[in-house]
Amino acid sequence: MSNGQDLLQGEQLAKPWVERIMHNPYTSAEERIEWWIQLRADWMASPLVADFSTSKCNLTTGNYVGAWEMQQNERNAHIEKKALMESSRIAASTRYKMAANIVDAFYKAGASQVEALLKQDGYGSPPAAYACVMFGSGGRREMTPWSDQDHGLIWADIPADQHTRAAIYFEQWGRVFTQLLTRLGFPPCSGKVLASTAEWRGSISQWQQRTERWTQHPNWENMRYFSMSLDMRTCAGDTWLEQQWRTHLQHIYEQRSFSLNQAIISNLLHSKRAHNSFGQFIRERYGAYAGLFDIKYRTYVPSAQLARSSMWLSGRLDRAMSTRERLDAAIMTAHRHDDVSIKAIVSEVNQGWDDVLESRWQAGGYEVDGCWNCSGMVDLAMLLPAQKRALKRNSYAVTKWLKYLERRYAHEK
Repeated sequence: MSNGQDLLQGEQLAKPWVERIMHNPYTSAEERIEWWIQLRADWMASPLVADFSTSKCNLTTGNYVGAWEMQQNERNAHIEKKALMESSRIAASTRYKMAANIVDAFYKAGASQVEALLKQDGYGSPPAAYACVMFGSGGRREMTPWSDQDHGLIWADIPADQHTRAAIYFEQWGRVFTQLLTRLGFPPCSGKVLASTAEWRGSISQWQQRTERWTQHPNWENMRYFSMSLDMRTCAGDTWLEQQWRTHLQHIYEQRSFSLNQAIISNLLHSKRAHNSFGQFIRERYGAYAGLFDIKYRTYVPSAQLARSSMWLSGRLDRAMSTRERLDAAIMTAHRHDDVSIKAIVSEVNQGWDDVLESRWQAGGYEVDGCWNCSGMVDLAMLLPAQKRALKRNSYAVTKWLKYLERRYAHEK
């Protein structure tokens, strides 16, 4: 099945869920939310999700460690059999398309409900056009059913005498939206990349000023925030606000891409390595995950970050893109520049991308206090030999790609 057919199948799998989410039969706010909570639970109990989740439980974070170890024994035999079957039957791109569409629907439905809740609480109508935007895997449309919340707010510039009201309204909007999604089982981002956090909401002018601040002082933290912002994607509201910010982003690129290239590549050097000097996967040594492989931060995130950085380096900033789209674009850029070596490296990462996504999905998730989380850890024994070979090739390719960029940009004078 071609990638286009995989994506179409993913849309078809998502369609009945999306329709039920968006066509809520209830009129009262609480009944509508309870309906979404039930749909979320039903989706998490569906085979393509439940077969990669631990047993449902309500545990505090403090006693999760021991329970997680016991549940691994309970689920490993079943998941191993199921993973082999599903890997051959349902492509990774299909599952991720399904998850992206369903999560988007929950976000859109939640955003529409927030306005009604705020009006009910006396905050009135929105004081300006606005957009709810997603970051991280949400911005790249690479969410899993266990992904956490990563979002922000942009609103249109308004007269100065309305600034105070807008600040109050959208602060409340971010708080209510974050709480609503938490009720639906999406845990808030541990890094506070949330519309309820002042750093991730503001008028379009404030977003432009914020981006200027990050890029004029390119220390590690500012470059981390700036790089994360490149994944911005509108999930609800007025898309022209994101586009206006991207136009400003293009101006920044044209003015000072040289110094920013160095800073962005330097930040990439902090990535966790997937293999050691002997070519062996680096497993976690201590704690609850000892012996497991961190597929999220040793494989998925480094690949996604490199692809994201390649888009900045090439000036392709006009729209949000998935990692696959960025890898394809990076290959085309290398082809145009007749850069055979980097084209081969990026092609290697691209060829193994589905295996990375597949393995990340197999890390599954677990429920704690009504929210679904993902450790990002996999037992390498559960992966097919072909998957492990693909992950190792990806690891070598990512290392070579990073070294190439380091030689070209990080020490450039």
